[in-house]
Amino acid sequence: MKLFNFRTRSAGRDREKDLKRLGTVRDVVSAALTDARKEHDGLRRRYETTQADAAFLYEDTDAIRPERLDRLEVQLMAASTRLAALVDQIERLETVAAEVEALISRSRPE
Repeated sequence: MKLFNFRTRSAGRDREKDLKRLGTVRDVVSAALTDARKEHDGLRRRYETTQADAAFLYEDTDAIRPERLDRLEVQLMAASTRLAALVDQIERLETVAAEVEALISRSRPE
């Protein structure tokens, strides 16, 4: 009778499937972390350079152009907001990465 012919996979096969699935998640999270860190580092460098330019312009009263300083201020504020968002993303992605690693560790045979 087919009703009692129910079968499940072996624990080893289940573990293999779990590890493959979790490995995919780990790879995606790792790529997202790498991308966010690169964006953060590049933006931080540009932010620091622009900050130095703004300070130089501000101190050089002969060359001061209020519209240029205003534009730099807007750019610095936008960069600061984006940097904060990237820091938040990186922290959250690191938490996800740690959770995925914990799941992988629990799925490995003892």
